[in-house]
Amino acid sequence: MVSMTKSFIMLFFSITHNLSANMAKASRVTGNLDINVLLSFVFGVVFVTAILIFSLWIDEPKPFQQWTFIIVLALAAGGVGAVIPGILNVDLPYVKAGGALALFTMVLIMKPQIIATAAKVTPPTASPTAAVKAYLENVDVNKIDDAWELLDDETKLGVARDRQAYRDIYASGRKVLGKVLRRDDIGLQEVQSPSGYPIGVYRTITFRTKFESGECHQESVMLRATDEQQWRVYLHSVSPTTIPCIEK
Repeated sequence: MVSMTKSFIMLFFSITHNLSANMAKASRVTGNLDINVLLSFVFGVVFVTAILIFSLWIDEPKPFQQWTFIIVLALAAGGVGAVIPGILNVDLPYVKAGGALALFTMVLIMKPQIIATAAKVTPPTASPTAAVKAYLENVDVNKIDDAWELLDDETKLGVARDRQAYRDIYASGRKVLGKVLRRDDIGLQEVQSPSGYPIGVYRTITFRTKFESGECHQESVMLRATDEQQWRVYLHSVSPTTIPCIEK
């Protein structure tokens, strides 16, 4: 799987390569180098350089950074479109554009498809069951520090920024429910890089969990995997609302 930044780089190289070929062809035919062609070529090279610089520091772009990549890509597409012969028009209810502006608009409109294609992660071949089991076993016996170690790195940058923060979350939520008597698997869902989340493939395993109070709650464990092909716990939640207990 090619990361989103690498995909953008490959696309920009393709654009500049084609533009160079067109410039060479134009020079052979007319014997002159049009200033507009030259400026457009320089314009494309500048934004290729910008993408390369960004990629040195950003391996998994956040939503704002994704918008930055898309806008740079759209600007480069518009610059190249200004020197490619032909006619292109975009006629939508909220925008009408032609030529370079049409290409710029099309890239912006297609942002979700570009992100989904460039950021697609191949799910690990290993089942996430082992990761879930190890995590929940630690939580169930109050080994919160060990459970924290099994969390995804992105989670550790957020609400579970350190062990003490995670202990506080556990004490105010999960701990008050007491000992787990039974945990039944009732659902599985998989999504690719959902909006607002870090890039990766996500699997959410849902349980009907019975606690020592005799009440049952819906419990969910979301796991995330990246190019490293390793499942790690991204989110763990227990609904405060009780659900019917179904004894098997």
